[in-house]
Amino acid sequence: MKTHQELFNDLKQKSFSLKIEAIKQLEAVALSEPEIIVAHYPELFELLRSDKPKLKWGVTILISMTVQLAPETVFEQLGLLAEVADGESVIARDHYVKILAYLSAFSNYKETCIPLLLDEVLKSPLNQLPSYAETAAKAIEKEDAQQLSAIITARLPEISDWPPKTKRLEKVLKTLKIK
Repeated sequence: MKTHQELFNDLKQKSFSLKIEAIKQLEAVALSEPEIIVAHYPELFELLRSDKPKLKWGVTILISMTVQLAPETVFEQLGLLAEVADGESVIARDHYVKILAYLSAFSNYKETCIPLLLDEVLKSPLNQLPSYAETAAKAIEKEDAQQLSAIITARLPEISDWPPKTKRLEKVLKTLKIK
């Protein structure tokens, strides 16, 4: 197995397959030594500017796995992360939603992140709607529960022919009423 530094060096190479393999290995590093990933955030944020969707979602995964160690740095890059999430990768959007949910727990980020999180639920692809609604429901507090409930209620008809997804959303609505 390559060293951490060798993996980050591979991210600077021209070979796309080498970069993707390095990201896969760095995911294992993020699980055991997330601080190593955080130390390389500047390089990772630069990779988010790539024109390769698979590279973007791989980097977004690494960031979502390590956001807890440097929330202020990730918050500063929300614009870039939002741009990536609005691209063609559902995986990048999934991890962007996780990042928003995590940052929403901080009072100094809440005012920015909660509206962004609610917007992701509002515009999410139908397949992701239950997951994003569940994530948002866990992240929001009482004062935002009504708004999330309204978004879910408005979107329920869109998935009426998918009973498992409808049930998941109805369950989220019940938890929001308790808040």
